[in-house]
Amino acid sequence: MPNNILPILLGGVGIAFLVIVVLFIYIQKKASSKRTKYLRNLVQGTQSKRYSMEIFYQRFYLFCMAVPGIKRYTEKLRRRIEIINLGDEYLTREQTAKILSKIIPTIILSIVAITLFTNGNRLLMATLILLLIFLIETLISGAVDKIENKLLREQIEFFAEIRHAYHEYNMVEEAIYEVAQNDSMPEIARQGEKIHEILISDDPESELEKYYDIAPNDYLKEFAGISYLTREFGDRQDENGSSLYLKNLNNITQEMQIEILKRDKLDYVFQSLSFIALAPVLFLEPLKAWAISTFRIYKTIL
Repeated sequence: MPNNILPILLGGVGIAFLVIVVLFIYIQKKASSKRTKYLRNLVQGTQSKRYSMEIFYQRFYLFCMAVPGIKRYTEKLRRRIEIINLGDEYLTREQTAKILSKIIPTIILSIVAITLFTNGNRLLMATLILLLIFLIETLISGAVDKIENKLLREQIEFFAEIRHAYHEYNMVEEAIYEVAQNDSMPEIARQGEKIHEILISDDPESELEKYYDIAPNDYLKEFAGISYLTREFGDRQDENGSSLYLKNLNNITQEMQIEILKRDKLDYVFQSLSFIALAPVLFLEPLKAWAISTFRIYKTIL
């Protein structure tokens, strides 16, 4: 009996080993095909982005930094944007180039129009060029203001999610970290990650002081401050049993909403201010021609 069992056992082990080998080869081939497909998609994605707009903006930024006349405005624009991006060099260059790619064609068309409109009148040309410089400054400020307004609106949504996360974790640093992982709000997510790094650092107080110098607005400074105090000394409750941290967060949100309404109102009121300032200059030549034709005494003066 034992002599008959041994061949059966050896045969069963051999068959099992063979099945395992076949399954292993099948799984390897399937995994290899998936990996090949994944790598192929990566290569195709890389090839499709060879001439993407992101690369164009990076090269355009380098071009703007190399041109003497444009370099001044590029550096000025960059200084304001890099505060929002917290040292993200790639994003800072991209946003700077994106704004300049809209402003520079406007400048070129304006110079051509000024040259054709003035018709050799140097005084009028110089006046219009000075106004064009003022217009460039206005366009740059307006573009950066749009980014700052976008950040403010993202902060309102960010703080609302912080409230829900704080109810869930009951820990400030964990709530901030969880909400900062949201990729749909990259600007405020970057600020949230920075504040989280401050809270878990070895010396959060000194790191917080450094953040106060680079924070894009006062509302983020207030948020970082109350988050630090709550983590260090714990949350307290008011006379109604509500969280003081969440109450302060709600007060900051209300202040931001008022600030956004005020900015929108100012933008609406002064949106045509640049055109109003330029309009009188455009009518200098027609007024001069009318004065010469109407009052002959001005011929000797003009």
